[in-house]
Amino acid sequence: TLIEVGRIDGALKVLRDAKRIQNKVPKKTDRNVWNETNFFIAKAFIANGSLELGLEHLRMYIRSPFKRIGGLQPEIAVAFFLTGQIHAERGEHALATKNYGKVMKEIEAQLGLENTESTLCQKLSKMQSKFQNQLLKFADLTLLYGTVLRCNQNYMDALICFEISTGLFQSLLPPTSLRISNVESQKGTLLFETGRYSDAVIALKKSLTLRKHVFPEMSPHIAELKRLCGLCESQLGNVESSLQLLKESNFMRKIARQKTKGDIEDGQTLFTYGKLHYERGQIGTAMDIYRRSMDLFRSLNNDEANTYILEVTLAVGNAYLQNGGHFKALMSFEQTLYNSVGLRNDLVCSSLASLGDLYIELGRYRDAIVNLEHALRLQRENGGVQHESTAQTLISLGHTHAKLGEFDESKSQYTQAITVLKLCYGDYTDVGKCWLKIAEIYLKEKCEDHALRCYEQSLVILKSIEACDDYAWSVYQGLGECLIRLERHQEAITCLNKALALARKGKDSEQIADSQLMIALAQFHTGEEEQALENFEEAITIKLPALDVESAHFIFSAIDMALIVLSKTAGTHSVEYANALQRKGICLAKMKHFRRAIDIHKQAMSLYKAINGDSHMSVKTSLFNLALCLISLEESTRARQCLYEVCKMIKTGLGDDSIEMIEIQFYIGISYKQEGNMKAAKKYFDDSIQIRRLHSQYECKEAAKTLEMVGCVAAENKEMPSIEIAEKYFAESLRLYNFLNCHEDAASLHSKIAHLCVRARTYEKAIVHFEKSLV
Repeated sequence: TLIEVGRIDGALKVLRDAKRIQNKVPKKTDRNVWNETNFFIAKAFIANGSLELGLEHLRMYIRSPFKRIGGLQPEIAVAFFLTGQIHAERGEHALATKNYGKVMKEIEAQLGLENTESTLCQKLSKMQSKFQNQLLKFADLTLLYGTVLRCNQNYMDALICFEISTGLFQSLLPPTSLRISNVESQKGTLLFETGRYSDAVIALKKSLTLRKHVFPEMSPHIAELKRLCGLCESQLGNVESSLQLLKESNFMRKIARQKTKGDIEDGQTLFTYGKLHYERGQIGTAMDIYRRSMDLFRSLNNDEANTYILEVTLAVGNAYLQNGGHFKALMSFEQTLYNSVGLRNDLVCSSLASLGDLYIELGRYRDAIVNLEHALRLQRENGGVQHESTAQTLISLGHTHAKLGEFDESKSQYTQAITVLKLCYGDYTDVGKCWLKIAEIYLKEKCEDHALRCYEQSLVILKSIEACDDYAWSVYQGLGECLIRLERHQEAITCLNKALALARKGKDSEQIADSQLMIALAQFHTGEEEQALENFEEAITIKLPALDVESAHFIFSAIDMALIVLSKTAGTHSVEYANALQRKGICLAKMKHFRRAIDIHKQAMSLYKAINGDSHMSVKTSLFNLALCLISLEESTRARQCLYEVCKMIKTGLGDDSIEMIEIQFYIGISYKQEGNMKAAKKYFDDSIQIRRLHSQYECKEAAKTLEMVGCVAAENKEMPSIEIAEKYFAESLRLYNFLNCHEDAASLHSKIAHLCVRARTYEKAIVHFEKSLV
């Protein structure tokens, strides 16, 4: 009993007392009690980690001719099993296998299983009725038989044994018995090993509940079950509960306390722990744990550990990709791919799929398609036609073809992904997202009726599940846009208001602006002009600072509607009308219609002057916008005139070193560079950098761009080219790009530095920078 509850020192003391008493009794009196004492002493030593002493007492028990007393005797089989376990622990696998064979023979002999031709379940049911007066021992032997079958990887028969022994223990013993806990633990471990994680969690948690009645919370018996439960929960995608269970198991502390590095199970748990932190977005923590698990697997140096090394390498690559480390991600994926060929087809597929995702992020869509199609072919060859990983590869292919404008191929891939996902899980979030993607493609093709049907399919799934807010917003937003195009404006407003509510709940300013802009468009058509203008104003305030070309086209049409409404309400000579004109000019410039933009900015400036006077800040903004358009047209003299006027206005109101002078000085420098006046250009660029430093605006991408520009000016100065000065500015710009993780800009600058080194005939340095640019 003391051994069962883990009080080993107490058990050894009691057993030694028993041995001392037995020594005083003539040995012939009861040799079986003597032998049984040796058996329990062996169990106690093994539980205490004293394997050699345990093995010595097991041998004494096994060799004794007095061990059999009639009836069922689980102890004999247990003795062989424990002997086998000790040999396995010592790496003596042949002796371990031999003893496991003896266990099988011993149990089959005792239960009479050797010569019957029926199934194991039938055999055990028949023998159970024969041993009605020894059912507890029958259950013990059945449990041990299942344990050995599990060691021999005969999982189906092992599970049958565990189920039979569980039923017997539950009917014969109190509900809190440790024997019930032990068999549930064995069953849960087997189910975990065979990938039946949901069933495994149920069995393991039953065992855990029972053990908590007997063992303290920090006991190894509790900790190991929590570790296994945590691993199961991670496989089921329950990140938070998995992390909690693994933390409670104190496995990290256990690994730290071990004299050796650890075993495969420790490495597997570490790796899972790292993946859970990755799922939570804690990339730094995940990377640290991945490295520790990698070190552990390398120290083991066996085939199973080497397979795990490949899995960790792949996971490290995904972490690098998530963190923007594209080159290191590429190296990790290619290393995993190279070493997995012929060893693990699933890792080959995963590596190819990860390479595809990397190339998508880099905009190398053709390379992405090559890798993703290779992954898809292997997945289908390996029987993964109805597997989630196959669906994810199809989704990535759909996304890539859409990026290349190959819409028919993209829709085909998304449709195939829907079929696979529905076979795997039925209608759930990812199926809805695929319908959403197909709908967006139809909108791009201006097939609004087809798009509407796809949005409605996505909406049906959304209403049947607890979807995340981002997905729900995308469905309602897309459906609203589609309904606007179909001129069903009132329905569109209903959908878009739902999208706006979700965006406000998530406090996502971009989503809020997108929804408000769409609502404004619909309201312009329904005659709700006042509400439309209100939504429009709020949306434009958010959208303009980070305007892209696609948004510019959309906002441009909204501004035209706003101008019509404003001409009726505020009048064409109002500040509101001038503001709308200025925004229209900004959109036109973003769309590269610079001549039209200049005309609009001039109209806005005339209105501002008439309303606010010549020196008002609104006039300054119009002049600056005019200058940017003129610089884009390379009309540098006219641009500079506008910038000088702006400069004069800022100096009058705010002084020479105002923060607003940063951009003015920069663009004056650009205008001089366009004319080839590098000396003047450098002066203004330097002034811009100096003001940035003064206002603590230096550690930013704009400062890096300015420094790069100064380097270019120094290198291109025909009168007095200065490679040393160019190198100095390029080096500082490069430092800022690297600090800010601007990898594309850093790559471009490395190339410029390399060409500069070629001009200076420092070829070794040129090679270094060309290589870094390629990286």
